[in-house]
Amino acid sequence: MVKKNDLDGQLPAVAVVGPTASGKTAVALHVAEAMGTEIISVDSRQIYRRLDIGTAKPTPEEVRRVPHHLVDFVDPEEKYSVGQYRRAVEELVPRFADAGMVPFFVGGTGLYLKAVLEGLCPAPPANSELRLWLERASRFPAGGLHELLARIDPEAAGRIHPHDTYRLTRALEVYYLTGETLSSRQDRHRFAERPFRALVICLRRDPADLKDRIGRRLDRMLAAGFVGEVAGLLDDGCDPGLPALHAVGYPQMIRHLQGETSLDEAAKQIRASTWQYARRQMTWFRGVDKIVWLDAGPQSKASALADKVLYLLKREGLFRVRGQDPGSREKAIDTPRKRTLE
Repeated sequence: MVKKNDLDGQLPAVAVVGPTASGKTAVALHVAEAMGTEIISVDSRQIYRRLDIGTAKPTPEEVRRVPHHLVDFVDPEEKYSVGQYRRAVEELVPRFADAGMVPFFVGGTGLYLKAVLEGLCPAPPANSELRLWLERASRFPAGGLHELLARIDPEAAGRIHPHDTYRLTRALEVYYLTGETLSSRQDRHRFAERPFRALVICLRRDPADLKDRIGRRLDRMLAAGFVGEVAGLLDDGCDPGLPALHAVGYPQMIRHLQGETSLDEAAKQIRASTWQYARRQMTWFRGVDKIVWLDAGPQSKASALADKVLYLLKREGLFRVRGQDPGSREKAIDTPRKRTLE
């Protein structure tokens, strides 16, 4: 039975994270089966209905194998915030506890993971008029929103990618609505809300290997009908400017369908954008407290990587897992600079 830690009142939890195309889902399926638990998705794009192929959503077969939560439940036209995601997780956790299951978070959206493990800094609700003004400002040259934020809140600008319009807009919105920078509010909050005693394991691959996996996955997406998926969304009236359609791959495919680029050029752009996104994800995960790095090579099998994860779970004493103890593989697990859950 899952119980709160008697000393700190925290619930045990596990997260397997990593950059896109790193193989998280395959590893997580093995781990979830061994743990006797279910997966809580940590992916801000897989929440949307009809965005299936381009977001590498778990297949029906994988969902039958291990139930997934917080996947495929928001229409593309709907707005969905990280605060809503955190509340959805809070509603799920008691069900896991009642069933004796450990919450198992899997995905690559760092902000979602941070919201769950550390809480959210209080901030004012979105203001539609201000957002419209900021949207217009983003169209100006010479850096747009990022340059504006750098003048107001250099610390936040240093953390946010110049092309991350959503986070840039939110940081500026907080400042204009409150007169206080987002960085100042976050420093005061300190993200001290920690309901879980979590072991966070990040899958790490050599850049050449990850680039190759990104390319091969895109080939599979195209063969599975990615072009048709995007065409169907547009045909049904989905606005190309919807936040849901900002997911990597969709803007490039939309431009192709609008006649601006060839399919080969769109595929080339998607590979480049996906690689850039993967690098940003790794940068984020390097900042996660007490993260454990799990190195994977081109020949690594998901089952073998899962064995290493299961060994870590036993070693940390969070709970018991079934199956053979792969303790002999401990040396393959790299934890540079950071230790896990002391």
